[in-house]
Amino acid sequence: MQMEAEQSFSFFAGMLVSDNIEKVHHLSYKKVSNIFFYSFAIGLFFYLSKAIPVIHQYKGTLPYQYILLFIKLPLAICCILLPYYFTQLSHSGILHKVGKCSLELYLVHMAFLPYLSQGLKGMLWFTLLTAVFTIIFYLLGTRVIPKLVPISDHSASWG
Repeated sequence: MQMEAEQSFSFFAGMLVSDNIEKVHHLSYKKVSNIFFYSFAIGLFFYLSKAIPVIHQYKGTLPYQYILLFIKLPLAICCILLPYYFTQLSHSGILHKVGKCSLELYLVHMAFLPYLSQGLKGMLWFTLLTAVFTIIFYLLGTRVIPKLVPISDHSASWG
């Protein structure tokens, strides 16, 4: 449950930025820098605070989950803003492809997290399985399912 609490709003923040990318592109350098700095400071503060023994003793409780929430979300915002500073990142083909299948990546990676505790071999398995299943789910969602179920059928069921 700790991992879910840490990541619960990060994906949502990424989707909001993606949906409003034109507004993000028009933000001033100063505004982006302020958002980056404050997000980093908040994330770092809560990351360091969870190591304080008085706070750490609440591990596994709801208040502790809120502390974890304020670690990953601000640091995720920093990651989202990094391409703004490194323009070569924003033109990266790999970053673009990972962004296109980020939903599938987000959904798949949780299933393979137990492999990470198994050293280097586990990390390799985690990376391989996550990549393979992300690609499979992405292809299913973008190529296979749309051919099986025409878009007009989707709109009829919603109306």
